[in-house]
Amino acid sequence: MGKFSKIILSIGLSVAITGMTLPSVSAQTSQPKSEKLQVAKMQKKKVSELPKEQQEKIKKMKELAKEKGIYSHNNLSKKSKGGSIHHLDMEKVKKLPDHASIGSDGSIDVSLGNAKTTENPKNIADQNTKTASFSNIGIKTANNLQQVTNTTSAPNNAIASLVVEFPDGDYLCTGFYVDNNTMITAGHCVYDTLSNTPANAIYYFRGQNGYHFPYDSGATSAFWVNAGWVNTTTPSRDTMYIKDAKHDFAAVRTDVVSNSWFDIRSTNHAVGEQVLAHGYPAEGSYDGNYQYKSLGKITSLTNWPNAIQHNGYVLGGMSGGPIWNTKVGWTAVISLNSCGSNADSANYGPRFTGSTYDRIVYWMSR
Repeated sequence: MGKFSKIILSIGLSVAITGMTLPSVSAQTSQPKSEKLQVAKMQKKKVSELPKEQQEKIKKMKELAKEKGIYSHNNLSKKSKGGSIHHLDMEKVKKLPDHASIGSDGSIDVSLGNAKTTENPKNIADQNTKTASFSNIGIKTANNLQQVTNTTSAPNNAIASLVVEFPDGDYLCTGFYVDNNTMITAGHCVYDTLSNTPANAIYYFRGQNGYHFPYDSGATSAFWVNAGWVNTTTPSRDTMYIKDAKHDFAAVRTDVVSNSWFDIRSTNHAVGEQVLAHGYPAEGSYDGNYQYKSLGKITSLTNWPNAIQHNGYVLGGMSGGPIWNTKVGWTAVISLNSCGSNADSANYGPRFTGSTYDRIVYWMSR
């Protein structure tokens, strides 16, 4: 699946969730179509909104990460021809199937077959009006975030804090490895659909714990995103439609390799199963420098096609972090932190199944 034989991370869920409590939120049902438009604050946390002292520390972190230069998007594949995602023909992109891969080198691949989802959605909510913040602040589930104190043990050491550089400033997100040099994160962390603007660079800090960096950090401009995300229409810079959570995933190619990564479980997802949502929160009293986890449950697999709905607690800066468990005896991700709705007391992420899973595997093989 990756370039090297997969390492199965076998930390047990009973160990990983010690001392954590589940939020007392019942399973969600689909929302009536008459519900009013819901708009919430975007949570791809902007660095300029942080205290000046922290901004200066992040600036130094970026300098550390790019000591070896920024890994060029022209390294995405041997077929890269020096192009750039900045020069895409958007009229052509609009005609692409959702599963098409778009690289930061401007490459486009539509070879993947049609989605192979096994879902049969029922009572789907109004997909044209419901919106949510990118990850969420103030979601009505209980705050059960617990700091991860050991970021050098699996699977915590497969997770990285991200500083993403856009033309209008830097943003904080989270990513996680699925092989030695492929990191998955949210699509909105690398591509702004409102202005059709890709990230200039992604700075990554695996296992960051405060201002201690146990592993080599790096910087890259090499990433892939799917056409489904690029073609989404967001109601504002700060919000997205929940229906588009299924497209909100991307892959980042790193030149600094990881010796730890998650496997992916594309089947056997079920309402009621416990999940852990990890990330680097940067809202309220959280400064984005420490890894946290929240225990929740899947509350729906049918309210939104090809998306997981859960009641864990997720804050700004955690976008792109893994949603995982050890349900079948091994550590695997099934989704990532995408967006949340206060009205639903729920969080959402793309379900790693069907063409979503196939696309991630394709990126890993590049």
